[in-house]
Amino acid sequence: MTRLRQAASAGQARIAVASRSFAGNAALRAELSARYPNVTFTEFPGILQGDALIAFLRGHDRAIVGLEPVDDRVLAQVPELEVISKFLGDLVTQDEST
Repeated sequence: MTRLRQAASAGQARIAVASRSFAGNAALRAELSARYPNVTFTEFPGILQGDALIAFLRGHDRAIVGLEPVDDRVLAQVPELEVISKFLGDLVTQDEST
């Protein structure tokens, strides 16, 4: 088993959620927090970038980003980051009664 899987299965994953739409969704927050106890959700009202994004991601080995620009500089400054997931868009509710 890889070190990454071992950490995740042991509940040791440290996840930074920079995506505002993910962080603002109560159901997604609850589900992620139930599976992983070490989750940090953004409270920043805008899109994190540059030094602010680097500071937010530090100390985490996984990240969920949306519009945040993860470039070579960010990756170089946060070497502990092993997994980055892209979450685009928001959940859509379809009204089936129409």
